[in-house]
Amino acid sequence: MEAGCWMLDTGCWILDAGYWILDTGYWILDDWIEIYGHRKVYCAGV
Repeated sequence: MEAGCWMLDTGCWILDAGYWILDTGYWILDDWIEIYGHRKVYCAGV
């Protein structure tokens, strides 16, 4: 499966390597962390 997440609230599919942590809402991309908010998503390739 390709790494990426389907963001249920926005309907956007992130094709970059990384994923949302469902509990914290942090987006993990490579070796850095950026706060996006507490959004719920389904993740694939995690």
